[in-house]
Amino acid sequence: MKSDTIWFGLLAKSAFSGLGEYYRKSESLFESAREKDSLEIQEEIKTLARDLRLSKDEEYGEWSLKMQEHEEQYDMLFTNFLRYSFIVLAYLVLEDHLHRFCMALQDAKGPAAKPVLKPGSNAWEYREYINTRVSVQASLWEGVEDLRFIRNCITHASGNVARSNCRPDLHRIANKNVGISISSRGIADKMTPLYLEGDMILIEPQYCKSVVHDIGVLLETICKAADLPTTMRFENGSIIFD
Repeated sequence: MKSDTIWFGLLAKSAFSGLGEYYRKSESLFESAREKDSLEIQEEIKTLARDLRLSKDEEYGEWSLKMQEHEEQYDMLFTNFLRYSFIVLAYLVLEDHLHRFCMALQDAKGPAAKPVLKPGSNAWEYREYINTRVSVQASLWEGVEDLRFIRNCITHASGNVARSNCRPDLHRIANKNVGISISSRGIADKMTPLYLEGDMILIEPQYCKSVVHDIGVLLETICKAADLPTTMRFENGSIIFD
């Protein structure tokens, strides 16, 4: 086997571990920035109130306006931008690794009757090819399909479910209680939807974390089904791949 094939499982595991850490760091830095901005607003208003001798009501009015801008930025824009962009990134990394796996599969098991897919194929097409070579539980692919629907809604309809061509699937996912919901116009949601619109996808941290976990499990499973190593160890001065 080629070295790329031998190392594929280990490198894929490392890539998705890094993706998970990237998400955790992003959320942590985002929360720190939110808190810092809020404290800076408080200090700014205190200074303004002292310099202009504002009354308590005037001070509150200035603070309220600043906090409204703060919430528009952090709750409406930045939160959604962060998680939308992460979902798109996760799907991009997934498709790339599914393509790499197909190439490794062809190297390990020999050419198939069905030619290996070209880069740029979608996750569903890669799944169909992989299923002709190895057998894994269909349930392992469910999260990938859900991710594809959510990613398509974000990239093709800016997260607006009403404008998406996969509305039934998005509503199905929202009913699964996995950290995905759809905003309702005029009704308070747990999160603030992008542009304060109804029918917008709302993504909670729980979903982003589960995406990384589920993809990691899928890749490890298909690697084992194809007899591709996912771990290594040193034994008597040699590297042993398992």
